[in-house]
Amino acid sequence: MIFKNENSENLEIDYNIYKMGILEKIFIVAIFAILLIVLAYIFYRKRIVIIFLISLFSLLAPKYVKKKKIKKQKEEINIQFQDSLFSLASSLEVGKSVENAIEDVIRDLSIQYSKTDRIIIEYELILKKVKFNTTVYQAFYNFAERTGSEDIKNFASVFEITKEVGGNRNKIIRRTARIISDKFEINREIELLLESKKNEILLLNISPILIILILSMTVKDYMEPVFTTTIGAIGTTVSLILLLIGKIISDKILEIGI
Repeated sequence: MIFKNENSENLEIDYNIYKMGILEKIFIVAIFAILLIVLAYIFYRKRIVIIFLISLFSLLAPKYVKKKKIKKQKEEINIQFQDSLFSLASSLEVGKSVENAIEDVIRDLSIQYSKTDRIIIEYELILKKVKFNTTVYQAFYNFAERTGSEDIKNFASVFEITKEVGGNRNKIIRRTARIISDKFEINREIELLLESKKNEILLLNISPILIILILSMTVKDYMEPVFTTTIGAIGTTVSLILLLIGKIISDKILEIGI
């Protein structure tokens, strides 16, 4: 069962998509255009045409920001899902039905989150689907597909597997919840360890720009050929390309997960 009433807060959200309004796009393009103009001026000074061409890359900024927003909303719903796991496992362990266990989860999460937080809305959707005779597996798997989370898919699969092959479902769910939670905790520890490295890499990325800026202000005659000759323009262009490649590589290195 799919809930897609756009006038309802219970609208199913595809977390792989981020809808960006026109005003937000304009704001992002404007901010990135200013940053790129400043950056291009530092490297090219009076070469207005080159500065203008570089500023046009700001038109790609909304796509970049959208990708970051999608990643953030996925991380948030995954963290919220982790908070719900032990509540669900505990309710099932004492012999409650899945429907009653989900109601307990919603009640427990309401202490930590507001009613507008997505995790509560998602469990309310799951509860409605179960009441309308959708299987628990299908309800959770639909949630997993919209988040793109392998962990939630694995959790959903527990309901299907235990239904087909039998076994102590509550014990398996509790063990699965513990494994998923341990994985989340390890990822959080990795993030904390990488935080200082991210700051170091950021400093390395901006230090060449600061050096050029300082040199151009303190030793103008020495830096003049860089801004006035063709070779200087080629050199600064190559430098910017290398800085961009370095930024892409450093971002890839920091994308560590389990």
